[in-house]
Amino acid sequence: MAKAIDVEGSLDVGELYEIMGVFSSSDKNMIRFALQCFNSSIDDIKLADVMHGLDGQNIKVIKQAIDLLWRS
Repeated sequence: MAKAIDVEGSLDVGELYEIMGVFSSSDKNMIRFALQCFNSSIDDIKLADVMHGLDGQNIKVIKQAIDLLWRS
């Protein structure tokens, strides 16, 4: 995934999505959600889509991310 970040720290979203092509759907959804938390103009994944198919540990991670996002 580091290939999607240039030397100046800019993210090539297209490259990232290409790299994610081999990931599971739940992994892709979690990464898309993280991107959206960082910058809402990058992605528009719905929370229901993120949560669908996650195991208990990953649901906990998403809930923690939401908690951190809304605390700041």
